[in-house]
Amino acid sequence: MIENPICPVCGAECETIYKDGDGNVIACDECISSRDSWEWLADEKEAEQDERDDRKYQEFRDEEIV
Repeated sequence: MIENPICPVCGAECETIYKDGDGNVIACDECISSRDSWEWLADEKEAEQDERDDRKYQEFRDEEIV
């Protein structure tokens, strides 16, 4: 009986192994996900804006406390 391949990253049985440009195994079909790049970019920009807003609020709050 042939055993299913095991991912060296997560240990799950898998069908596909993913390698980086240097040939290192980085994930399998069980431990990696894909995302539309435009949606990812929009989320990153939103997160950056949220961080800026949080810093502005923190600065405002710090000024109010002093």
